[in-house]
Amino acid sequence: MIPRTKNTDPLKAVVFLFFLGGFAWASPVGPDGPSPELLANPYRVSSKGGLITKAYIHPEKVHVGDRQEFLIVADADRVTAETKTDNNLFTLHLTEIGQGWYGSWIVQDTVSKEYATIFTATRGTHTHTITLAWSDPCTPPPGGDWTTDAANCNFSGVNGVDNGNLTINGSNTITIITGSTFAWNSGKQINMNSGSIVVGNGAVLKQTYLWMVDADSDGTPAAATQYSGDTVPVGGARRRSLLSSVSAVDCNEGDGTRWRLRFVDTDGDGYGAGSVACVGNHVGYVDDDTDCYDSNSDAYPGQEAFFASVRGDLSFDYNCDEIEEPEVTTLCEETQSGNIDGWGTLPGCGVTAQWESFDPWEGSCMYQDPPDPRTQVCR
Repeated sequence: MIPRTKNTDPLKAVVFLFFLGGFAWASPVGPDGPSPELLANPYRVSSKGGLITKAYIHPEKVHVGDRQEFLIVADADRVTAETKTDNNLFTLHLTEIGQGWYGSWIVQDTVSKEYATIFTATRGTHTHTITLAWSDPCTPPPGGDWTTDAANCNFSGVNGVDNGNLTINGSNTITIITGSTFAWNSGKQINMNSGSIVVGNGAVLKQTYLWMVDADSDGTPAAATQYSGDTVPVGGARRRSLLSSVSAVDCNEGDGTRWRLRFVDTDGDGYGAGSVACVGNHVGYVDDDTDCYDSNSDAYPGQEAFFASVRGDLSFDYNCDEIEEPEVTTLCEETQSGNIDGWGTLPGCGVTAQWESFDPWEGSCMYQDPPDPRTQVCR
């Protein structure tokens, strides 16, 4: 992968000035200079002692073959950039123009899980890093304090921290996507031990309350949509009152006793299988669906016991590993270190056979006297 960089041919570098937000940009004309679309969507950067004050990226979401541009405003001697994808880390070339550093590249890798661009500004011995992450956003708890430990998070739509404080640690960056709202409550605060908050064009950091619709008051919202405001919306409830996560959606908003999908557990062994039902705390339903035979409570994943009879469907697979494992596989034999008692011939699961001993006079294994019949048990 070879990143595309600015055209530095002096014969082609006709210079224009862009005035935006109190800053002047000197940029070459042509496909390798900042586009109007890039300059229209700045991300404002707030950080404790940070060097970077604005970041421009266009487009934000990309596919292989797309051209992506970057422009960074920083009180720094040097700015570097790297783009992290599912499988690779690409170094991008930025060139100083006016009061910023500009560069572009042709996207060279697929993105399905992770896509982030890491900018590092340096002035003397002081460095400042922000990470604009376009992978799945982090999920604060429904209510209470939330601390970013080791993640760079992006937020779109309406989101935030309800009934708690936000603490940004390490070099983590929280990115509020263009046009989105990030809220926290009155009387609470955002603590920036380090790290950064990057706010997109038209995005809002707002001190207010977070709401979700929960008309039947069962603690699970009707939809994943969140609302911000000082007053309760129709059918709304504070997000902090939710039972679990903000991503769990009510499967029956009209019945306060039913809010989640669970699997039927017919035999009551704690493992479900087959059909799914919308229930609440109803008996006979579980979150697990790994039971291989839901008509026998002795058959479930991880079963350690062995059994002499089939579980009910002609199978001895009681631990759900798709193997019928016998407990005893020892065969009667003569060895240099001593004689071993065991089966004459290994019996199948559930089959009764005689346990034998080696008879040195006969030179072979013989039935014991008195007879010792045993049944092969399996799981």
